[in-house]
Amino acid sequence: MGNSSSSGAKHRRHSSASYQQRQRVVTTTTQSGPRPIGRGSTHTEMIPDQFTSIEQVTAALRRNGLESCNLIVGIDFTKSNEWSGKRTFGGRSLHSTDDPDALNPYENVIETIGKTLRDFDEDNVIPVFGFGDEMTGDHSVFTLSPDQVAKPGFALEEIRKRYRDVVPNVVMAGPTSFAPIINEAVSIVNRTGEYHILVIIADGQVTRSVDIPAHAVSKNEKETIDAITYASNFPLSIVMVGVGDGPWDSMIYFDNYLVHRKFDNFQFVEFHKIISQHGSAQVRATQFALHALMEVPVQYQIIKQLGYLSRDNFSRGAYMYAQDMPNVVVYPCPLPVQPAYVTQYGVYQPVANHDLFAAAAATAVDTQPPPSYQTAVASAPSAPSGPDEGYGSDTAVHAIENAVPVATTVVPPAAQRPSLQHRASAAELELNRLQEELLCAICEDRRKDTVFQCGHETCKLCADTLTHCPICRAQIQVRIKRFG
Repeated sequence: MGNSSSSGAKHRRHSSASYQQRQRVVTTTTQSGPRPIGRGSTHTEMIPDQFTSIEQVTAALRRNGLESCNLIVGIDFTKSNEWSGKRTFGGRSLHSTDDPDALNPYENVIETIGKTLRDFDEDNVIPVFGFGDEMTGDHSVFTLSPDQVAKPGFALEEIRKRYRDVVPNVVMAGPTSFAPIINEAVSIVNRTGEYHILVIIADGQVTRSVDIPAHAVSKNEKETIDAITYASNFPLSIVMVGVGDGPWDSMIYFDNYLVHRKFDNFQFVEFHKIISQHGSAQVRATQFALHALMEVPVQYQIIKQLGYLSRDNFSRGAYMYAQDMPNVVVYPCPLPVQPAYVTQYGVYQPVANHDLFAAAAATAVDTQPPPSYQTAVASAPSAPSGPDEGYGSDTAVHAIENAVPVATTVVPPAAQRPSLQHRASAAELELNRLQEELLCAICEDRRKDTVFQCGHETCKLCADTLTHCPICRAQIQVRIKRFG
């Protein structure tokens, strides 16, 4: 790369020192999350940090032994994305797509890693999944593809557009677990028999209640640990990219202290920490790609040594573990929200959608295309409903949040509705929106600062007295204190 021999020796010494440091058993504890229990005998050497372009990183990956790979992308849609960009993304949601010309952190990661690995992915078909929303929670995933069978993935240049089409339809919720997306990636690897890189983009650590002792693991942490360990029996590298403010304690734990894996198959990189240390956009993208993929070549070599890519050697290969494959439900992609308008007592009221989960569960499949569905017919209001006429976006009633079986109920046309007796001002609507967003729905006095596993919030004082969520009535299992 044009460096002198002394500079090259310096990089080799640095790489050797980093390797020795990673091999030592670490006994320091994290502020939260399970206790570090030491590193096993598996190892991964790093590519020296000496590049200034993505093309150089791609060439280095090839020189270090990476021959070909397939990419899988998992996107975190948990509710914490709405506030985890307070410090690193100007207070906006990390999934914000308001600016058509600017990339949010999720898009940035997909574009950068995709460009780096473009030449290694021969078919350029990238499966993209979401998890952590209202439908999937911590138990399943949904595909971003409109037809999982006919179109199981997207070309790199198509992902951003598809992501932006889907984001407005997703209802973010929780809790957070990476086990479903990891297990689904393992299922894909098992079906194809090819080496894959799973890129998980997430805004924080696995859900962990404040009630759990400092050195114990939560249910979701245990499931994620088991999934990472199980995945080490297959030709799969897992790259976890943290976006937003964190925290990242459990990510570091997953990266360094899981001792029962066949090889070190997990790499964590903090997106905003890396890009904040460099100047130009090109250098930032290069350094991020380097840190995210620097362990991949050696992981690929170890996978070949273990026989995972040889279907003729089942006794050494990964496929002997396929009989224990976890079953992950893959839901269809959320469909666009269809507005509907009804009147009760002369005022717009929301139409309840009681069949949302039942309808989506009925269409969730692993390998079969979802059935054809139609959405309920909705008529437009007779009077204008834009902001200039005094109606904010909150007056639009979203009756259909996902695909439902063929509906027989038709909203009456506007001409059959009684005249409106009250027209809320924009100021009233904005005040109501802020009150609902910031204040506890129980006491209506204190700010929301405690999040339940379902994604709904109250203040801490009210949360301590509740056994069921006041919004969705789910039994409360996790209470997470939110700061800021």
